[in-house]
Amino acid sequence: MSLKKDKTTRNNAIEKALKAIKNSSNNPTAPSVRSIARKFDIPESTLRRVIRNNGPLKCPGPNKVLTDHEEKQLVGYCLNMQRLDFGLSKSGVNHCVMEIVGRDGHPHPFNENGSGQAW
Repeated sequence: MSLKKDKTTRNNAIEKALKAIKNSSNNPTAPSVRSIARKFDIPESTLRRVIRNNGPLKCPGPNKVLTDHEEKQLVGYCLNMQRLDFGLSKSGVNHCVMEIVGRDGHPHPFNENGSGQAW
């Protein structure tokens, strides 16, 4: 019985397996999908599903509220405020998020008061 792997390790293995399949596609003695799945320790059915869907698996979970760029800007702002000895509370960060969402017009799951305790 194998131990469960974390998502990043699994996704990295899937990406490497896809590259191996792509690199060997023109080779007449190319390894089979089954052998590549064994080599990278991925279930064969998972690898076949990824090939059929033309790309890596999407991460399950709720939709993101901020884009990666906006999230990095928010982190930079929070770190800058901390460096200036003006740490932000959760409500301060919430206020910044609501300003970003309101400015850019993103759809969001929040009410007018902002995010709840769980966010």
